[in-house]
Amino acid sequence: MSNLSLVLVGHSDLVEALTDYDESDVLRIKQGILGEHINAQDRWYALSGIMGHLSPERSFEYYNHFATLMATYALSKADITLPERTLYNVTGFTNKKLKENNATVRNSSVSIPSIRTLLFKNIIEGKRKSPKFTIENCDKQFLLSTNTLAADELFGRYGLNRVQLLLQTYDKEMPLSKAAQLANISIHDAKVLIERASEIIDITTKRGKPRFVKLSDSNTPVLSPLNIQYQSDLRLLSLLLSNAYRLREKSGTDWTWFIEICREKLSNSRAYLPFRKEDEKELQRFIGIAEKLLPLKRWLVSSNEDLLMKTMSSTDYQDIKQQSNDSKNALHIGIASRDPRDQTNRWQYSPLLRFFVHMMLITDEKLSIVS
Repeated sequence: MSNLSLVLVGHSDLVEALTDYDESDVLRIKQGILGEHINAQDRWYALSGIMGHLSPERSFEYYNHFATLMATYALSKADITLPERTLYNVTGFTNKKLKENNATVRNSSVSIPSIRTLLFKNIIEGKRKSPKFTIENCDKQFLLSTNTLAADELFGRYGLNRVQLLLQTYDKEMPLSKAAQLANISIHDAKVLIERASEIIDITTKRGKPRFVKLSDSNTPVLSPLNIQYQSDLRLLSLLLSNAYRLREKSGTDWTWFIEICREKLSNSRAYLPFRKEDEKELQRFIGIAEKLLPLKRWLVSSNEDLLMKTMSSTDYQDIKQQSNDSKNALHIGIASRDPRDQTNRWQYSPLLRFFVHMMLITDEKLSIVS
């Protein structure tokens, strides 16, 4: 279906690049499907008819994997023009500026492809210093390079979705070989991931309750991490992971300390860490590292009012969300999230922190699971 769409409608450059059809093949296919009028407007309907669809919409939705590529390539080749005055109203580009940047102007209309460089410079001015696909400094190079992580490291080799799929299918008593195949993870790596996930079951609170996992209906521990519930948390996860890879690369000591203290302190009821009055230096270090993972405005601290005033009044912490609760005698810190069930729209602790720490313990072999 995708190849036929290229042949019937796509640009010849794409046909040459993505198929092995020559000009005679293309003509033969077009005439075989469309008959004599090979450039008529009903080409998409001819394709959908072959697929047994009533309209092209269904074909586009599921079967034409080159549709976006074909559309963007056609746009890149199109010589779109705008009246000079319209372009000025939108961009502020004067006729002088257009001439200085070698714009093509015909009959008071400007060729948009001819001012691509000018548009690009204008878009990325100011707040956005560079587009996301370029490397602005050495720090960002880590995120884009495939060679930064050691080749023999398991960490970062698989996306979290694939690791989670492996755990979920294994929880359903699927054989490991099939679960690994389904998640597209090598059997050797799958064994390591399952083994580490199994060890995390033994991480418990002082009261003996599992810190990271829940029990199934049959009262046996589940390897899969507790799911993230809200889209706002899922959006934060991408930023959290990017910053985590950077932190691990630049400061392995801080990375290890942060995950290990979460392993030891994270509450099993809500995803926060308690720090006592005498743990102030430990809390300061935690916040210093937490800020490298997420901006301080994404973190929530709650305690009694006196302790909040004494510990969190520094201007260094002014961006952290604070919530007073006189029943608490320790400082509780975690990732902040809006509580949709609370009509007052109060802040709550996001399960994202537990999910993140759990997955890092599973995937980073350098981290110790047992205290």
